[in-house]
Amino acid sequence: MILGFLGCGNISSVIVNYLIHSNLDIRPKYFFDKFTDKSKSLSSLVNGVVVKDFNRMLNKVDIVFEAASPSAIKEYGLNIVNSGKSLIIMSVGSLMDKNFREDLIQVAEKKNVKIYVPSGAVIGLDGIKSASIGNLYSVSLITRKPPKALNQNENIEKVVFEGKASEAIKKFPLNMNVAVSLSLVANKDIDVKIISDPSISQNIHQIDVKGDFGQFSTRISNSPCRSNPKTSLLAAYSAINLFEKLDKNLYIGV
Repeated sequence: MILGFLGCGNISSVIVNYLIHSNLDIRPKYFFDKFTDKSKSLSSLVNGVVVKDFNRMLNKVDIVFEAASPSAIKEYGLNIVNSGKSLIIMSVGSLMDKNFREDLIQVAEKKNVKIYVPSGAVIGLDGIKSASIGNLYSVSLITRKPPKALNQNENIEKVVFEGKASEAIKKFPLNMNVAVSLSLVANKDIDVKIISDPSISQNIHQIDVKGDFGQFSTRISNSPCRSNPKTSLLAAYSAINLFEKLDKNLYIGV
């Protein structure tokens, strides 16, 4: 399987370094980033190809891995699936736009390709998906991050947002993938509170779910990627887990 990259930042770097040492039948080969120095640096690890015109890459790959931004998915996503290529999306915030999401799904169905969204920096999505078969009464998320991750300068604990996920992703487009993932699997615009907390060094997500199944809560403290405090290392690991699934025939916990 030939893999092309849309976005060559920290998550893509973790993916490439893993694939280099794995036995998976997945070959990272083509690299596109609006910052050419990033694509050059990452491609050099595998003797890959730096792509300057993204759309010209599409007839050379089997699947595209996106780790760029919601705007990048909106710019290139439809072209990717329309070219008959499957797509892995890390910037799930782009899918909060219902019209865009439905257009993307419609084209993917027409072209018989898949769109994959790794679980990212959160746990419990499998439970929420199962619970949503019945009635979900409420799903809420409280996220705590260090001020730097939220572009905050004040050295005090502060609630920087409280409202719905659809509004949170507009205010923090690079920070709210967890909220969007939860909303999509729950089929509702969940309640979100975001707290800037100078006393912590990790990204903390508290999720509370109630429904006719009962209730559950999860709390995860994620270590951020060293080069990007806005990104949790678990998000990169979730993408690796997806690649492992694509290469195997037995799936557990899906």
